Amino acid sequence: MYKDTVRRFVKEADFYRLTDQPGRSGEGERWCAFQYSLPGGSEHLLFVFRLPGAPQEKTIRMLDLQPDRLYSIQGLEGEYEASMTGHELMENGLSFSYLEEEDSVLLKIH
Repeated sequence: MYKDTVRRFVKEADFYRLTDQPGRSGEGERWCAFQYSLPGGSEHLLFVFRLPGAPQEKTIRMLDLQPDRLYSIQGLEGEYEASMTGHELMENGLSFSYLEEEDSVLLKIH
């Protein structure tokens, strides 16, 4: 998965932290989310991690999307599929309530 999908984003995309940095001692934010956005704003990766002690649900709002564009959202392991506008993703965000503690999800938004 890294070689086929993620590597290109790490090399070419802008990086955005969508949550505060978690502390090593278990303090601070217990959800961690970041976004890679390729130039032109048409392809994005969203990484979301639920750390130990995190609340059951977290809403993540993305950045740098085209407001009027309809984006397809796909889990890279087939666990999630939806469509939302850039405006919805930036203003309302995606709600994550299905992740167990120490679980994560990687979504491609295009």
